[in-house]
Amino acid sequence: MNNEDALDAREYYFFGDSYGHFSKAGKKYVLQHFEKKQDSIKAFLKSNHTGFSKEDDLRKLLQYCEQLQL
Repeated sequence: MNNEDALDAREYYFFGDSYGHFSKAGKKYVLQHFEKKQDSIKAFLKSNHTGFSKEDDLRKLLQYCEQLQL
């Protein structure tokens, strides 16, 4: 197989709302939707390397955000 035949596989994750709108998972989206908790989320992101293309990282981030809502 040569380089021309190689495929570049990537996974992308999206956040959706109850209206059927979807946005690509990213830091900007999370900070906009948890506006009152931005400082806490920024601290979490700084101390926990979060890959927005990794399911486990997104789960940890969303669990943290959910905890902030309580």
